[in-house]
Amino acid sequence: MESNGSILRRALEMNTLYFARLDVANLPEGAKVSSPVVADYNWDLYSRIEYGYDLTKSAGSRLTHLRFEGARPPHSWGEGFGEGRSLRQGASVTRCPGGPTTMRSVLFLLLLAGCATPSRRAEGPGATEVDRVVRDLCDKRVALLGEDSHHGSARTLEVKVELTRRLVEECRYDAFFIEAGVYDFLRIQERLDAGQPITEDMVADAVGGMWANEEVAPLIPLLTRWLREGAVVAGGLDDQVNRGTYAQREMAPELLPALVDSRRAECGEEIERYLSWRYDDAHRFTAASAARIQGCWAELAAGASTSRSHGWMARNLERFFARQVAVMSRPPPPEGSPTDWSTFNDRDQSMFANLQWHLSRSPGPRKAIVWLATVHAAKDLEHLDDGGGPPVPFGSHVRARFGEQAFVLGFSALQGKYSLASTPRTYDLEPARADSLEAWALSSPSADSRYVDAHQLRENGTRVARAVNYRWMMAPWDTVIDGLLVFREEAPPRPRALPSSARAE
Repeated sequence: MESNGSILRRALEMNTLYFARLDVANLPEGAKVSSPVVADYNWDLYSRIEYGYDLTKSAGSRLTHLRFEGARPPHSWGEGFGEGRSLRQGASVTRCPGGPTTMRSVLFLLLLAGCATPSRRAEGPGATEVDRVVRDLCDKRVALLGEDSHHGSARTLEVKVELTRRLVEECRYDAFFIEAGVYDFLRIQERLDAGQPITEDMVADAVGGMWANEEVAPLIPLLTRWLREGAVVAGGLDDQVNRGTYAQREMAPELLPALVDSRRAECGEEIERYLSWRYDDAHRFTAASAARIQGCWAELAAGASTSRSHGWMARNLERFFARQVAVMSRPPPPEGSPTDWSTFNDRDQSMFANLQWHLSRSPGPRKAIVWLATVHAAKDLEHLDDGGGPPVPFGSHVRARFGEQAFVLGFSALQGKYSLASTPRTYDLEPARADSLEAWALSSPSADSRYVDAHQLRENGTRVARAVNYRWMMAPWDTVIDGLLVFREEAPPRPRALPSSARAE
């Protein structure tokens, strides 16, 4: 394995984890490793490189400059210097232990990041299926963790929590984005920027009622701690307003004062009625009323907002109500007509716009975990086109932007039950068809789960599976997802009331 600019950068970034910001009035008695990511030993010798750190930045983006023999090694994030190319210009070619090592200019290049990554756990005799997933995700830039669109599969959610923890702690992922409203997370970031405290209740509200269950509960304190420490940034992707959140209760009163008095009163009345859903025979919610609300948010998005985050909230609300107007203005389709994916496509385009906006706020590249339904995460859904044009999912935009640095993970099961999010409404998952990808994956009766990687997906070609929703579909699955984790049996999650109110999204 050749070392390259990317490996060297990751090695140098890893070294910064040995630094900790100290309170000079409260110095520790002795030095100790405080991060589970950092081993208690390290050695590295470099020659002919120059580099610098900014330790005020979050882990993973502290390297300010890097030059080898006066030249800047190109970054590996698709900027002309791929993972498979080495530092040439008279540099060494260093291979992992067990092979020959050529030393020409560099005295020794650290291979801890290149040859001893956490992914090696997947190759030992005790490796689990989740270890194999971590191996495939560890060096990616964007890990899209899918799930059934009902958001009610307990085993899937448990594994997603475990994957999130390991990707942050072992693979230095430093961003978390979720298919939840953008608004509460923006409020959390405002508080962090202002040096104000955030609570687990705030984070639980931001994650939202779809994931208010015991299986996802361990994620909340983890995410809260990472946000407080600055180890991770987090954001919502959706422009929809979730019930019982800051977005429904407090956002409008904070945004509307930026409008002039007459418009503030007019818009305030329309928006308050919508957010509290006080519609009756005298006041119906129509395309015209949605258009009036859209106009209010458009004014705020155009420059009336008092802060960048408030302006982005208004932009999202404008997009959401524009979609409402379009749906309500459209005549009902004739029976038997092709599926109209325009609303789905517009929503997914909006979610991708939010991802790009979140990433643009960081001074350097991030490694992002994205939680969402597989129908949104998918790279391509052309097989769902029934004549009205194909759906264009969020994942297709991610793939176009990040290429092979993005990875889509799907989930499925042989049998069991699932629910409508965190509600008591459950459904049976019929036993897998004998010719399905799921049945092939778990052909061994002793296996409780099986990870089907990209190579195996390609080898299986076009095959029936329910890897997007719990409906059987024929597709060349390697064009839809990059990996599939199949459980022998799925189960509904155990509901848990949100702090602000017990509710279901």
